[in-house]
Amino acid sequence: MWTYVVIIGFLIGAFTFVLTPLFREEDRRDDLRPKRSDLLEELKTKKEAAYAAIREMEFDYNMGKLTEEDFVILKRQYLEEAADYMKEMDALAEGSDVFSANEGIRAAEENQGEKVAGRAERPNPENDVYCTSCGKKAAPNNRFCTGCGASLEPGRGEG
Repeated sequence: MWTYVVIIGFLIGAFTFVLTPLFREEDRRDDLRPKRSDLLEELKTKKEAAYAAIREMEFDYNMGKLTEEDFVILKRQYLEEAADYMKEMDALAEGSDVFSANEGIRAAEENQGEKVAGRAERPNPENDVYCTSCGKKAAPNNRFCTGCGASLEPGRGEG
């Protein structure tokens, strides 16, 4: 008789342990939101893929498989794509632990608008930042070069 009581108690405890998380609304919501670190890693992977595509196109262009016109157009598209990923990465780096991609894009656009407005009002050549890899001028608040993707932070390698 006691055996049945112990088995039934054990089964009730096991079912409670397994089913409790399914009924907690806040746990389910937190699990469905993308984490900042996951989004940063995904954006970094996409940025690296864009630069890999550019290197592949440069090889094809040098081998004569791609016309100069096509090469210029495609390279510009991939550079803009990589720059967009880097803007999103900057916005995510300033955000909280749980962050949506749309919020990141919106924040990046707002930050870019503020930066452009600030530069138009007061240009300051002392704050100019140049990439150590390719020499391209960058905005002082950017973390990555829009030309080559290298990190603009002191002491850091390519991003």
